[in-house]
Amino acid sequence: MKPLLQVALDNNTLSDALKSVSLLGDVVDVIEAGTILCLQEGMEAVRCLRA
Repeated sequence: MKPLLQVALDNNTLSDALKSVSLLGDVVDVIEAGTILCLQEGMEAVRCLRA
């Protein structure tokens, strides 16, 4: 099995995290809402990334 590439989004704002996802979304297998992003934006970050 091929290894998966995972990225943790430790951006300070949700808008920056969404920009990162749009740039990396086709290359990355797993996108993680990092601790910094969750502390700054709360569960809204997880909901937006999941959608």
